[in-house]
Amino acid sequence: MDGGDSLMSIKGFRFSLETSLKVKKIHKSQLEARLADVVRQLNAQKEILEGLKEHESRFTSRLETQIAKGINAKELQQKSSYLKVLVEKIDFQILECDRLEGICRDLQKSLISIMNEIDVMEELKDKKLKEYLKEIEKGEERSLEERINYRFSVQGGLRYG
Repeated sequence: MDGGDSLMSIKGFRFSLETSLKVKKIHKSQLEARLADVVRQLNAQKEILEGLKEHESRFTSRLETQIAKGINAKELQQKSSYLKVLVEKIDFQILECDRLEGICRDLQKSLISIMNEIDVMEELKDKKLKEYLKEIEKGEERSLEERINYRFSVQGGLRYG
């Protein structure tokens, strides 16, 4: 239980934006979960990209060696076609990583925004609680003063009356 939850246990204290605050906290949790999921996807896609790039590098190196030793035209054409497909896969993977990075940035911006909104609402809630507690304290002071004044007036009336 965080400090904000304990505020609700103060008898009589009501924060008009409590429901909205709870909804924002739920939304924040959902954003955090979604961001974690997208980050996992992004990391997986980056691993695939790195694997494709390594494969392309090894394939290109082997092809260069074969060309230097001599390779027939048909085999060169096949390997060139394969290399073209591999480069297309790499390009697609780069686009997929860029897409996921964009989603991550958007989710991070949304998360920062909602965290700021929650902070503002919690500050407002704290301010309202302090005002409420001051009012209670003033009421208790007035009540105590009235009891003291009553006692003095009753006792004073009996002594001097």
